[in-house]
Amino acid sequence: MATTPNEQAPHDDPQATLAEEQKNAARRHILRIARSVGASRGIKLRMEDVAEAAGVSRRTLFRYFGTRTELIRQSFADGIAEYARRIPAPEAGESPREWLHRAVRASHNLNSHIGRLWWDLAAGADDAEGLQGVFNPQARGEIIRTFLMNSWRIYGGHGEPPEWLFAAYCIHMSAFSTQILTGDCEYDMEQATEITTTVLECLVIKAINETPASRD
Repeated sequence: MATTPNEQAPHDDPQATLAEEQKNAARRHILRIARSVGASRGIKLRMEDVAEAAGVSRRTLFRYFGTRTELIRQSFADGIAEYARRIPAPEAGESPREWLHRAVRASHNLNSHIGRLWWDLAAGADDAEGLQGVFNPQARGEIIRTFLMNSWRIYGGHGEPPEWLFAAYCIHMSAFSTQILTGDCEYDMEQATEITTTVLECLVIKAINETPASRD
């Protein structure tokens, strides 16, 4: 039934809309804090720690997320989405090398702030019982594949890149690579970015030259 001029449909209720916006803002705030706490405390993250850091009660946390596992799962998913948003796409007028360097720098910066919780779950820490399904490498793989396809196209490739190139991009864009370059090898961030950019550029050019379909 149509509404009269003096009536509003439920989804047009400004008070309901405001309440939903406030709820979403609160969730985003809690998830951001949960990632920060997890980065420092790792697998030992507790609901009490997140509640205190976020300035909310434990009851509020459980109302929004139900369980500690669900809070960690959603904070991981939110972190992956943020990672995807912050890896830049090529811009008009930008050279392939300029874009690749900019995107690699963004990836290394993001990787350097992953924190202990990511490493604990990636390594399958002994006290991660019940959290095995939280770590989702496939989600990050989708980001790397998008990055690879941008690289493949901007350097002149056609068709589909070889699977070995995807594996190579996964390795060199990983947090492990960032740690090795800036930790074990003691390069600064700019040096690490230049090294990775050079490696990825060489690999994609090699793949294009060796893949007949990419040059059609």
